[in-house]
Amino acid sequence: MSQADAAQILKTHALRRSLTERREVDLSPKSSMLMIKPVGAACNLRCHYCYYLPVMGIYDGNAQRMREETLEATLAGYLPESNKTVTLSWQGGEPTLAGLDWFKRMIELVDKHRRPDQRVVHCLQTNGTLLDDEWCAFLRQHEFLIGISLDGLASDHNHYRVTTDGSGSYAQVMRGLELLRKHGVEHNILMVLNNKNVVHPKEVWRELMRIEARWVQFIPAVEWLSPDDAERVNRHDGDWHAAPADLGDWKGWHTASFSPTPEQYGRFLCEVFDLWFEKHRYEVSVRFFDSVLNTLVMGRASECIYSHSCAGQVTIEHDGTVFGCDHYVQPEWRLGHVHGGAARTVPLTINSSVPEQERESAPIGGRWMSGLDRARATEFADRKLDLGEPCASCDWFQLCHGGCPKHRPARGELPGPTVLCDGYRTFYPHAMPRLQWIANFLKQGQMPPEQVPAELLPSTKKTAPRKQRKKRK
Repeated sequence: MSQADAAQILKTHALRRSLTERREVDLSPKSSMLMIKPVGAACNLRCHYCYYLPVMGIYDGNAQRMREETLEATLAGYLPESNKTVTLSWQGGEPTLAGLDWFKRMIELVDKHRRPDQRVVHCLQTNGTLLDDEWCAFLRQHEFLIGISLDGLASDHNHYRVTTDGSGSYAQVMRGLELLRKHGVEHNILMVLNNKNVVHPKEVWRELMRIEARWVQFIPAVEWLSPDDAERVNRHDGDWHAAPADLGDWKGWHTASFSPTPEQYGRFLCEVFDLWFEKHRYEVSVRFFDSVLNTLVMGRASECIYSHSCAGQVTIEHDGTVFGCDHYVQPEWRLGHVHGGAARTVPLTINSSVPEQERESAPIGGRWMSGLDRARATEFADRKLDLGEPCASCDWFQLCHGGCPKHRPARGELPGPTVLCDGYRTFYPHAMPRLQWIANFLKQGQMPPEQVPAELLPSTKKTAPRKQRKKRK
């Protein structure tokens, strides 16, 4: 047996251990970030690819603003025992529908329950259409980091991100973006990659540079249709019809027609990476590239979808129900409730708000995280390990860990890696020499020089067309 063969066998065994290693989930405040949904799935837009709008169906098609006692119970049971620096993520739906007064009260409650030496960082993900000067002054005063959803070019954005009457929302979003700039509010751009914008990466990147984006996150719109998901198709006026069968058929499940193909996704990442590396690597942060660098430098990804398991964050719905991830807000994955007690067992509907007597009996400041269902949380986290042999022998497994379960066949109900696997397998070998070059400097606490070794530069030479010889007369 050659040394290369032996090394491959050892590597395969190590990956298999990584695939099967089960770890009990730590649900303590020090190890879990909070994503809070002030109004649940309620939103003033009707984006065709929205993954969270179906949550409205769980709550009988209604939505409520989070009650103050639920908000306070959440903060009081988390902040005192959490880390010195804490990040609270406020998402939706559209969280600004809760109203500015609700957020002002939230700041008061945070100040009431945080430790004197504790710093709380607020992140707010919004479509930006409801922002005004008063909102932006508040966000600036309390140093919020804003994630604003923008799908690139106006024509691409307006195709899927529409208002309740079907109109495009690009102009409203850009108005909100200008207000954030006017007030000096830090913000990043969240771009959902779909079958429209993924096909022209260069134009998308030029648009991002035109609006002076400095933090960018690309989110592939991978959504699934089950064999009998006709209701979901009808709800979105046809945009949820199944993609052609040649893009994948997993026991009757299909990706939605707006989902990018693996080839499109890989090509997009490669072309954007080339543009970023050539001109913008010192001034623009792309979350996916940062996550790969974090793995190379620190040994762990900075994004959950590329991590070993689905753990480290909990989602709190507007009624106080706790889940392991906002992509799996489903009754079977409920972990508990911030008011504790029997509230964890009541039916998950709009009527599942904790009864008045239970709210009174659950003292503010109770350690609700200690009462969460750890066995269910561990079961949920371990779903990420349900992979097959291809992952055990893949050179890139330690970078992707099979991807997000939601991106796997049938939303993770069938074993196997992300359906975007071929896209990652296109990107990693294309970008890795340059990412590793950057990582080598970062490990030494240095920034890489502007001068890049020639062998790392992509070839730009093209074979010149041959001149046609003149025919002799």
